[in-house]
Amino acid sequence: MNLPKQSKEIFEILSKGNFLCENSPLRNERDLFQACEREFGGHYDFFEHIGFYLIREDGYFYFSKELSASQTEDKLHMILEYIDLVELMLQFSATFGVGFRTTVRE
Repeated sequence: MNLPKQSKEIFEILSKGNFLCENSPLRNERDLFQACEREFGGHYDFFEHIGFYLIREDGYFYFSKELSASQTEDKLHMILEYIDLVELMLQFSATFGVGFRTTVRE
């Protein structure tokens, strides 16, 4: 399989949970998006063989992985724990949100 030289960079970005967007402020990411557009079929087939699914949406690309039922259940439990923590913090302070900081007092 003859993939473009950008395949390594594409994998490094997408495998970390990031995505490539066609209107990214970073020129390098826009170029990588264009490489995905041009060689979508080849990239899809290659990444599928190593367990990643290259997903194309309207103006962006990302990786998806097929999870087993137990992995999905574990993720759902973790999300529920985060929701409980957020709910606790909202009970503590109505101003809780992005950038909220607190300190421990004795």
